[in-house]
Amino acid sequence: MSCELISTSSCIFMVTKLKDHFDILSENIKMSRAAKVLAGLAALQEEGTLCDVELKAEQQTIPAHKAVLAAATPYFAAMFTGKFKERKSRVITVKDVTFTGLKNVVDCIYTTEIKINAENIGDILPAAHLLQMTDIVEECKDWMSRKITKNNCFKFLQLAEKYGIETVEVAITDFVLNNFVAVSKTKGFTEISQHALCRYLASDTLNTGLDELAVYQAAKTWIVKNKITDSNVILDIMKNVRFGLILPYTLASQVTVDNLIDDHKDCRILVSEAAKYHSDVFNQPFYDGYLNKPRGKTGLLVISNGLREEGGYNAKSDGYLDFLPLPQCVPAKQSKSLDLSIVFNSMSAVHVNNFLFLFGSKCDGYQNFTMRYDASIDSWIKLDAVPREATIGSSVACSEGKKEVFLIGGMPVSATSKFGLRANKAISNVFSYNIQNNTWSQCRNLPEGLIYARAATLNNHVFVTGGYSANGTTDSVYAYDIKAKLWLTKAKMNYRRCQHTLDAVSGKLYAIGGRIVDGRNITSVEAYDSLSNQWTVALIDGPELRGTSSLVIENKIYIIGGYEPRNMSLYEVDTKKVRCLTKELPSFSLRNVSAFLTLPKLL
Repeated sequence: MSCELISTSSCIFMVTKLKDHFDILSENIKMSRAAKVLAGLAALQEEGTLCDVELKAEQQTIPAHKAVLAAATPYFAAMFTGKFKERKSRVITVKDVTFTGLKNVVDCIYTTEIKINAENIGDILPAAHLLQMTDIVEECKDWMSRKITKNNCFKFLQLAEKYGIETVEVAITDFVLNNFVAVSKTKGFTEISQHALCRYLASDTLNTGLDELAVYQAAKTWIVKNKITDSNVILDIMKNVRFGLILPYTLASQVTVDNLIDDHKDCRILVSEAAKYHSDVFNQPFYDGYLNKPRGKTGLLVISNGLREEGGYNAKSDGYLDFLPLPQCVPAKQSKSLDLSIVFNSMSAVHVNNFLFLFGSKCDGYQNFTMRYDASIDSWIKLDAVPREATIGSSVACSEGKKEVFLIGGMPVSATSKFGLRANKAISNVFSYNIQNNTWSQCRNLPEGLIYARAATLNNHVFVTGGYSANGTTDSVYAYDIKAKLWLTKAKMNYRRCQHTLDAVSGKLYAIGGRIVDGRNITSVEAYDSLSNQWTVALIDGPELRGTSSLVIENKIYIIGGYEPRNMSLYEVDTKKVRCLTKELPSFSLRNVSAFLTLPKLL
């Protein structure tokens, strides 16, 4: 007969596993016994056997055992063991609860099960809260958070506010703001308090579905249903309606003539201010008032021209709009096609408050364009184009007051060829665009013609850096004194570069990435100090970034799109590091432009 030797460690392992198995089995046996005991108590309670107390609500009673109730909740433990008169009472009236609520809670004590639904939640929660059944209160909180609808949200809100359930309050507020148009048409909406109404109407994230008229109609419905006639109360409510976001025709035909507005002088003033805002088209970006304050989510808007890296344009769409909420920077799942009727050959952009201005030329001809996008209402208008031959590779900068835009250099579209850039055709002319007047004027020319240079404004000077000139890629730097209308030559950069980014942060300029036209990419970051007129290398071996756009948010430089890698990066001035935020942008992103805007949630 043979036998196999088992190592000591194997024996110990086997013994341990067996012990664990028997421990689990023992626990299951104990639980099974406990369940049998509880089931037996439930049967006794249902039969009324050995019950020594009756709980009364709404003239109905429920038999129970004091010991079971005291073991289940501190409320009854204190009542039956403390110096309360109920200690010796046979019938105890439980106030401020319904019989349905009390019955469900007592049943749960005996069975551990509770069935919550829309009809009984208003009974169970008050009873569980009063009787200090925290586990049932938690179940009610979880159930309400999952079951919010337009028809029950305000009922749930009343419960959450009454019993201090903050998580449910937050969930309901988010639901109402996201589904406002539908919610405002329910009966429960007219029963909310004036304070709650104004809180919703005042929210910057209220989802109006691009229709602020719905906000006005909801406010009017609440006022009419609650028979409000006090002019001060009506004004307090109407001040939360952003009349400037209602389209001009709709404002005139449906709001101005409404009796609710016509009968109240202060409300008429609000609407007339909105009408003035609509009529003053070119000054709209500079209105700093509540009537046109955008609603929605603030984030990064990226518009690309559909240009493919291998050449050609995307035939399916004229342009792309991508929205990336910051600071998370999670790309939109799907791009939104822009109905511009333009396929861009080259474009530049600046944003003023919640408006985006696009400057460029069409790829199917030699025509310039200037367009303005109002992100608050998702609307484009065509403006006067720069009065010069259509160009590519221009740089753009906005005055510090945001009222003047400078379009600098570039190369005529007519001079392009399949062999690439023709540096001897680079132009030096500079034009300024007055946003408030929609007019162009020619400024003093650059000292030399430049293609794909980059520009930024610092200390009332427009700095133009790098680019491709008749002598190749350059490291030159020029500064246009906006007040004196003169060009000044500044210290050269440490590296020649074009197609880079240039941004002003905390009183300094930062040039990031780019390339030399012979094909080499530039990986350095350098900073310019205007006081010392010196460039300092901040980073040598950064990522290869070219053909990108950039913008500054809270003193951080976001670098978007471009050639491979087609992602979004962040340069932090303090740490002097570039880090990647997204793996890949969701659209073609060569020659893109970007802006930090607030878009309606519908988009």
